[in-house]
Parts: sequence; structure tokens; C-alpha cells
Amino acid sequence: MKTIIILTIILFSSLITMAQDTVYVSQDKVTALFFDHPVRLVSNPQQAVSIDEKEPGLLTIRAVAPLTHPATIVINNARDNEVYHLPVVYSFGRAGRSMYIHGSKRQDLRRKTATSLNAALASVLLTGGRSDVAGHKREGKIKAWVNKVSIAGNKLYFRLDVRNKSNLPYDIDFIRFYIRDKKTVARVATHEQEVVPLFKTTSLSSGISPHGESAYAFGFPRFPISGDQLFSVEIYERHGNRNLVIELDNGDFDDARPLTPSVNK
Repeated sequence: MKTIIILTIILFSSLITMAQDTVYVSQDKVTALFFDHPVRLVSNPQQAVSIDEKEPGLLTIRAVAPLTHPATIVINNARDNEVYHLPVVYSFGRAGRSMYIHGSKRQDLRRKTATSLNAALASVLLTGGRSDVAGHKREGKIKAWVNKVSIAGNKLYFRLDVRNKSNLPYDIDFIRFYIRDKKTVARVATHEQEVVPLFKTTSLSSGISPHGESAYAFGFPRFPISGDQLFSVEIYERHGNRNLVIELDNGDFDDARPLTPSVNK
């Protein structure tokens, strides 16, 4: 009997089931799922949900049709056999986010090294005030700037500053990034190419206090943008309509400066 109990404990310890937050999807936006290790899709019962593996440990998910009821996708951590049960719900307002899903075990050395490098580069971007502004947008007393566009290796980085001069807090629901054609008059999802950040400095849940200001750093894989396209940074306010869209053209990226981690002396 004792042997059976021990074997049962070993079996269940190797197949840890992780309960996760809800994944919100829509037909117009791509939601990104970041994992500590390479993963594989075990079960996707909804034909209305499309899931793509962009790279090991990064999945993107989009609805190809409205979901009539919530679904659950099952994803397996290929290295540690952890299983993630992810509830999927259709929501235009909440879709398009980046979710960082961490297992119960330690990240591998390569992931830690990449995270440390990104943090070091972000520290350089966030040091001092904004400079080399590439684009900005104001909505009422809320203003945002994209600045310090930089290149490090095969990745693109920039800093996003958001200032709140109103008497109300400004809570950011999510920020999405996409490329669209300049000639596109109406916002049509098929004319937009979602760009998923590989790195961001912090959660947006804290919000920006009245008469306050915050700065964020983002990192992306390098992507092509032609002369007839725009790169859009879209900032959505939670429970409000003070939304901002900053648009950059290819010239703003041509002027990107080399970015290297600072060296402590």
C-alpha cells in the first residue's frame, strides 16, 4: 500500500496542472502567450480559435469567429511536463494583450540570460528623461510619447512615456502594436499586422496617478516596414475612452540608435 502511495505521488508531481488566468481573444486582435520553456498544444476544442507557434515558448492566439461560449485550451510544457489549462473567452476590449505564464519550476539559463540582458537594456532606456522623440499623441490631458528608438542585435527597443495631467487616475487596460497601410481609410482588421513584443519592463496594472507620469520599455524582434506603411502604438484606458494612437513611419526606425547595456565602473 505504501509503495502505491509513493508511486502515485511521483506520478502527480511529474504532471503538475497549472490553473491560469483567462485568455481573452477577438477576431481583430492577436493575444500573445509567453512561457518559461518550449510548449506544445495538447487540446484546442474550439475550431473558432487559431493558435500559432511563433517561436519556442511563444504562442499567438486569435479568434477566427465569435465564441458562443467559453472554451479551454490545454498546453503542455515540453520540458517539465507541466500542463496549463487556459480558459478562453471572446472579448474585443480585453483581447490583444501579452500574457506571461510561468510554471512552478526554475527557468533555464538561456531564458535567464535573455531576461537579464533585456532588463539591462531597458534600464538604459529608462534612465534620464525622454529624448529623440519619434512620435506623440494627446487626448485631453493625457499625452504619450514614443522615444529613444534603438537597435540591439536583431531586436528593436523603444521607450513609451505616458503623462496624466488630469485630476483622475489613468489606468491602462492594454497596449497593442500593429503595422497598417497608410492608404487604409477605415480600420479593418485584415489590413493590420499585429506585432507582439518579446519584452516589456513592467505590468500596466498600477496605472498612472493624477498629475503623474510613467515610462515603459518594450522590445520586439526586428520587423520590416515599407514606405507606405505605419507602425501604430495603441493605448487603451480601462473603463474610459481616453485612448491614444501614436503612428510612426519607416523613417523613425531608420534613425534607430545602437543600444548597449551600461557598464558599472
